[in-house]
Amino acid sequence: STGCLLCWRGHNVRLSCQIVYGPHKPPFPCGGHEESHPAGVWRDLRHDPDVGGSGLSCLDTSIIFEALSAGCVKTFGNNEQREKFCPDLCSMKKFASYCLTEPGSGSDAAFLLTSAKLQGDHYILNGSKAFISGGGDTDVYVVMCRTGEKGPKGISCLVLEKGSPGLSFGWNSQPTRAVIFEDCAVPVTNRLGADGEGFNIAMKGLNGGRINIGELSMRPSLLVIHWYVVCLGTNEVMRMIIARNE
Repeated sequence: STGCLLCWRGHNVRLSCQIVYGPHKPPFPCGGHEESHPAGVWRDLRHDPDVGGSGLSCLDTSIIFEALSAGCVKTFGNNEQREKFCPDLCSMKKFASYCLTEPGSGSDAAFLLTSAKLQGDHYILNGSKAFISGGGDTDVYVVMCRTGEKGPKGISCLVLEKGSPGLSFGWNSQPTRAVIFEDCAVPVTNRLGADGEGFNIAMKGLNGGRINIGELSMRPSLLVIHWYVVCLGTNEVMRMIIARNE
């Protein structure tokens, strides 16, 4: 049955996590992330095999995220962009940061202010992003910026790499930093999708993230239920308390 298949898959993933990482080893240290995943064991889950991903379904990845909690280039990029960025990201040789939130626009992302002005075959990027996970430590930055009118239809999506002139980072205490752009030149060929399509790209990225956060909450909840049942079977005092309050 489907339920048995889910249990079997989840058991195998949890067993793999324990074998590879052990019960306490953090999977993603800030430095030397190559050592945290033995070659061939972990790949980007939902990306296609032709660029180095695992090609798993949403169901498969949901099971994997649920088990892991216990222990936008692919979709919108053209062939050249996918071949340039995806293989290293899918194999985890490199990591990427999603840059949407700004100091003055968090939940109201449609009114972001980071601007990109077209000059020849480059966009000149100016502005800043806030609370960007991996900022300064990751290798690729997927940036939502304003290339046109106010509102969501004026937003585009650019990809730039660490080391680009004009790209800098705030804070040094932890890798959730401000990402700052000062006359940062980004080739037009690094734009994902069409001009003005950035807001849709950003929202679809958030939708996938919301599913993953829900998946990450499932396993701890199941563990609480499990230990509650175990405790009821061994703790006479707790059974008496529950009986009095029924």
